[in-house]
Amino acid sequence: MAGTGSNGNSEGGGNGPSTLMLAGIFAVIGVVLAVGLAFVAGGFGGTSAGATSSLPPSAVPSLVAVASPSLAPFPSLPVPGDSTVPTAGPVLPTPAPTIPPAPSPTANTNPRIVSWDVPKYEDCTGTTAGSITVSYAIRRATGATVSIDGPGIYLAYDGLSRTITLPFGCGETKLQHTYMLTTTGGVGPAAQVTNTVTARPAEILKFEIDKPDCGAERYVGVNMSYELRAATGAKLEVNGGTYANYGVKATDDIIQFDCMFGRQTYTLSTTGGYGPADSANFVVEPVVH
Repeated sequence: MAGTGSNGNSEGGGNGPSTLMLAGIFAVIGVVLAVGLAFVAGGFGGTSAGATSSLPPSAVPSLVAVASPSLAPFPSLPVPGDSTVPTAGPVLPTPAPTIPPAPSPTANTNPRIVSWDVPKYEDCTGTTAGSITVSYAIRRATGATVSIDGPGIYLAYDGLSRTITLPFGCGETKLQHTYMLTTTGGVGPAAQVTNTVTARPAEILKFEIDKPDCGAERYVGVNMSYELRAATGAKLEVNGGTYANYGVKATDDIIQFDCMFGRQTYTLSTTGGYGPADSANFVVEPVVH
C-alpha cells in the first residue's frame, strides 16, 4: 500500500497539476471576481447591505484606480441668452470720405453774343426786296460792328441790343449774302458770328383745275387757280404747248378744256423769280356720263 501511494503521488506530480496549485489558482480567480463585482457595484451606487469584500481595504483603491482612470470633464458650451456668453463690441459706422470742395469757377469776362437774328431767305419779288431786318443782343461789350460779304466794316453800333435794316442785293448771279456781327469793347477777345441769307427760290403754293363736264360742245370752260411765292408770274401749258402767260402771283381764271382730246395734262411754271423756276402738273379728266 505504501508503494502504491508513492507511485500515485509521483504520477500526479509528473502528469498534472497538484492539488495545492489548483487551490491557488481558484483563490486568485475568486479574488479577481470579488474585485470586479465590487467595482461594478461601486459604479452603480455602491454595494448592497451586508456585502463584504474578501480583500483588505488597502488593496481596493489601487485596483479601482487602475480600472477607472480619472477623465477630465468636457467643457460646457455657451447657452444663447446666457449673460456669461461674451458679446461682440458695438459696430461703429465707417466714416464717409472727406470730399474737398470744388474749386470756384473763374468768372468769364469775355464779350458774348447772345443772339444774332438774321432771316434765312429774302423774297426779292416782294415789297421788301433789296433789304432785310436783323437784330442782335450782346453781353460784356459796349457795341458791335456789321460786315457784309467780307471782313470790311459796313456800320458800327453802340449798345447791347439793336434792331437794324441792312441791304440785300437781289441778282441772278449772286443769290446769297453773308452778314457778320463782331462785338466791340469789353475785356478779352471779341465775339463773332456769321449768318447767310439766300434769295428765296420761286415756289408754287397752289395749283388746281376743276373737272370739266363735256356734253355736245367741244370746249368747256373750267376754273383754274394758282398761288405763287418769290415769283412775279407763271406760264400755263397744255399737253406740252403754251396755253397762257400770267404776270401775277395769284389768279382765279376760267380756261377752255378741249373735250375732243379727253384726258389732258396742264403744267404751270413760275416766271420772274430768282434762281431755278418751280413747276407743277395737273391731270384733268372730263366727267363720264
